[in-house]
Amino acid sequence: MTLGFAHPFTVVRHYRYLVQSIEIRPIRDMAGFVDAQTKAGFSVFEEVSDIEGLSIDI
Repeated sequence: MTLGFAHPFTVVRHYRYLVQSIEIRPIRDMAGFVDAQTKAGFSVFEEVSDIEGLSIDI
C-alpha cells in the first residue's frame, strides 16, 4: 500500500507511454501546409483591428 505516494510516478509513466506510442503522420507536405497558413494571415486579429480602427503591421 502506497497511500497515494505512487500516484505522481504512475502519471509520469502513463505520459511517457502515450508519448512513445503515438505517432503523427501528415497526409500532405508539411512545408506546403505551413506556407499556406502563413499566407492566410491572422484573420481574427485583422477583423478585430478593423473594428477597433487599429493599424499594426507585423
